[in-house]
Amino acid sequence: FFQAEDGIRDLVRSRGRGDVYKRQGILKIQRDAKKKDASRILSFARYITYVASLSAFVLFSTIAIHELGHVAAAKHYGCERAKAVIFDSGDMPHAELICEESILNDDKARTVITLAGLIATFGVGIIFVFTRGEFSRRLAYLIFGFSLMISYTDLKELGFSDSALFIIMFLSAVITTTAIVNIAVLYITQSTPSDMLMEAPENRKK
Repeated sequence: FFQAEDGIRDLVRSRGRGDVYKRQGILKIQRDAKKKDASRILSFARYITYVASLSAFVLFSTIAIHELGHVAAAKHYGCERAKAVIFDSGDMPHAELICEESILNDDKARTVITLAGLIATFGVGIIFVFTRGEFSRRLAYLIFGFSLMISYTDLKELGFSDSALFIIMFLSAVITTTAIVNIAVLYITQSTPSDMLMEAPENRKK
């Protein structure tokens, strides 16, 4: 029998360049994946911020137009005082109207003044529809949805039943949600996908 002498060790294979390049490739893929994940998060946050800001702006604008509609109708019928209150720390947006008894007893005048807010906002929405722009049309539906929503009190004062009001509010919610989704989709489709910017040139050719 032969006994191994000191100095003889097990064979250890050294890593070639192929192993080094393979490891670098794996690290690069991991870095790219992390960059894409971060980019998706930033893109999502940007979409949410855009949609939320636009929706809030349209809502406040619709409220302002709604109250100005009441004021314009009241002035038309000769009310002594007509003031649109858009922001009040102790109350909701409203129109302050002081009219003569004869105007208040006129069913036609009272109905027109009450519906003037809804008519005004719908008029603005129709103008947006006829601009024929894709964004303007989707914005018009958002105005329609908000317009129905903020007209709840006016419709209730005119004697609409609870079931009719429920249907109108449900329709308002559907229109508003659909409009917000459509605006978000339009924004996403018109934006340059960040993944395409980060994709390797050789992959883009495929």
